[in-house]
Amino acid sequence: MRAGDLRHRVTFEQRDATTDDAGQAVNVWKPFAENVPAAVEFGSGSHGRRGEQVEENATHTVECRWLEGVTSAMRIRHGDRIYDIVSCGDPEGRRIRLVCNVNEAA
Repeated sequence: MRAGDLRHRVTFEQRDATTDDAGQAVNVWKPFAENVPAAVEFGSGSHGRRGEQVEENATHTVECRWLEGVTSAMRIRHGDRIYDIVSCGDPEGRRIRLVCNVNEAA
């Protein structure tokens, strides 16, 4: 991975369950790591129907330098786009880079 490939800036966010003034459970997304240099690459996309519902699925790969603590329960924000992490890991097992397979949130 070359530094020039990491031309995007992304934010990894984690869910923080809290309660509102009425005592209702609310999920709030808080930054885990901000302004992370990353490569965001479009992988594939699909468009289909399930009953009356139109489904669109866009898959991407987000790659950055190793970042401890990232899980598939998190999401990635890239500008005004939000990606749900499907899987993430270290392909070589050397903790040098992190590769996340993501779906663009609807």
